[in-house]
Amino acid sequence: MSKWHDKDFIEFIKRFDVIALVETFVSELRNVHLDGYCSFSTGGHRTGRRGRPSGGIVVFIKTIFANFVQRLDCTKDFILWLNFEFPNQDNLLIGTVYIPPVGSLYSSSDMFATVESDAINLSRNFCNGNFMLIGDFNARTGELNDFIVNGTDTHVPIGEYYTVDTDVGTRHNCDNEVNEYGNHLLNLCKTVSMRIVNGRTVSDKEGNFTCITSKGASVVDYILISQNMFDSISDLKIGCRVDSDHMPLQIIYSYDVDSQTGADDVIQPSSMPQYCRYKINEDRCNKFKENFTLDVFASRIQDIVTDLDNTRVDGAVSKINEIFYSLLPGNRTTGTNKNCTKHTGNVWFDEECRRARDKLYNLLKRFRHNRSLDLLERYKTQKHVYKNVIALKKNIYRNSRTTEFIKAAHDKDSKKFWSFVRESRPSIPSSISSHDWYDFFKSLFNPNSNVTCTNSDYLDTWKFFDTTVADFAQGQFLPTSHDQYDEILNSPISLAEVEDSIRKLKAGKSPGKDGIPPEFF
Repeated sequence: MSKWHDKDFIEFIKRFDVIALVETFVSELRNVHLDGYCSFSTGGHRTGRRGRPSGGIVVFIKTIFANFVQRLDCTKDFILWLNFEFPNQDNLLIGTVYIPPVGSLYSSSDMFATVESDAINLSRNFCNGNFMLIGDFNARTGELNDFIVNGTDTHVPIGEYYTVDTDVGTRHNCDNEVNEYGNHLLNLCKTVSMRIVNGRTVSDKEGNFTCITSKGASVVDYILISQNMFDSISDLKIGCRVDSDHMPLQIIYSYDVDSQTGADDVIQPSSMPQYCRYKINEDRCNKFKENFTLDVFASRIQDIVTDLDNTRVDGAVSKINEIFYSLLPGNRTTGTNKNCTKHTGNVWFDEECRRARDKLYNLLKRFRHNRSLDLLERYKTQKHVYKNVIALKKNIYRNSRTTEFIKAAHDKDSKKFWSFVRESRPSIPSSISSHDWYDFFKSLFNPNSNVTCTNSDYLDTWKFFDTTVADFAQGQFLPTSHDQYDEILNSPISLAEVEDSIRKLKAGKSPGKDGIPPEFF
């Protein structure tokens, strides 16, 4: 089912300030709109099984950031570069990438060379810029190093701009396989001094699987950053979703605001870490009062204030929260996403669909917890069952709507008939510019004007218009000058014209100013 009509999916992605979607059906003629966001897109030129464009990339940015974002020129359509330039901050250049799988007709190892070349060229133009690469690389890297071990200038002379590789911590990975594209990705990291974030954060200590298909589980989706950016990454979490084979990668990027920056320039990120909450009852309230002593609380706060110079403000806030949580008995619960209980917004998504999805979510969570092969097979089987249930419900709904549509046409219920037509009509935005519209109508009402037609869509529209007029006229005289047009329009209305107009009146329409309904005539 289309995720763009799934309320649950839209609510989920709108929790973030920057949303990057890859391998989409977005193209130059098939774009999407998200309230409160501006969008950038590329690709989508490959034809899918259903005749739709595929392989597209679209990035949504919250409108409050729009003035700080600039799209950069890209040589290829499998990567989209954006430059984020915040006040008093180094530039942040984010590249969203989609590289098709190894062996695909549309894939090539040269794609990694293109990404590497883009990063090197951009680093020359933005000397103080930080880089981030995100997307589906279809690369399996195992736990191989993404940096040069002992990469110093001890043994060979190197240039003055060489950045010595640093060990940013051990990278864990649930996927031990390494493929051709994995080696290319690791070489890319070493060449442009970028590091893989997967498997190096609190929420992704083990390097969770990012893709689960009928062929198995793997890690092919990554976030790469400049090695000096690790202090700015608060966390990376591999989300838990069943509406795609790929799991969402959720990263929290923090930046320091200069003290001279005005209050109006400060942008507060909305994608903060999930908070913890308690269900407070009378017993827990009394226990909190017993545990809370001013002396202990004051001493712990003093420790945080003393260490504030070495701790970011968000870290200090987390420590203060931990003090309160430690005083409450019982296990706290995080603000987890209860997507499995939400409705998708589709009228055909009934209780049977919901039960199948809930079971799928539970199997996915259990597999991610212990990663047993038995649970993986059960998850793949349930995913197949879930898709079949969805397809069945959609077909039943479509058949019922088709029956209602035919009945509306047979009963000549125009209101119901056209409501069906409007529902089924795809909402594709027009790609014809206002200039093209102007040229078209200028030539239409001024046949003798010298209008140069260069747009192929415009020429097709003109031919279609000529054909339509010819069919409508049915061989009758077509005027070729303004005088002949005026003669026809100014001639008296004939009885045949009146009778023809009456025959075309539709029943059930409201009367005009005279109050006489069409049925009267």
